[in-house]
Amino acid sequence: MSDLSERRDALWRMYAEHCTHARHHEAQRSAVAASLIAIAGALLGVSTFDKALTPGDLPLLAMIIALGIFGVLFSGKQYERASMHMQRARAFRNAIDAELPGSPLKRIADEADVLHTSEFRVLARLRIHKFWMALHIFVALVGLSLAVLAVVSPMREAASTRAGADQLPTTGHDDGANRRSGSLAARGV
Repeated sequence: MSDLSERRDALWRMYAEHCTHARHHEAQRSAVAASLIAIAGALLGVSTFDKALTPGDLPLLAMIIALGIFGVLFSGKQYERASMHMQRARAFRNAIDAELPGSPLKRIADEADVLHTSEFRVLARLRIHKFWMALHIFVALVGLSLAVLAVVSPMREAASTRAGADQLPTTGHDDGANRRSGSLAARGV
């Protein structure tokens, strides 16, 4: 095997290695995002389970905010790592291309990029990592908004309305008036 062939093989292996690492970071970002969203959803469900939002819910809401902030940071870091590996992969591909007569790899990639950009003019300019980060920012903002509501305007009405409905007097017979409360005790059952 010639030195040139060995060099090309080594460059291809490094190219493939960095592409694999980039995919790994993207898969990690996706898996962690799904987990964080699921946990935030569960915490939101627990904090609003009693149909009331009170200062007692602040620890759960703080955890939602923390999950959102962690998600933004983690997503940003994963994007940085994936970008690093893709930059290195492109450098190895360019080194391989420089050794090929006529540099066909760069020409093919450039032609494909032009075609892709002309087909998806608007979408090609949007960056997917910004969507991932926006998702986590949204989670943090939901937690923050609910925390502010819990402090500024606690919602206790739902709990007090349910408690008051069960304490309505009953007449012992069902004349339709007792159905307003929705309580079995109020219906004489």
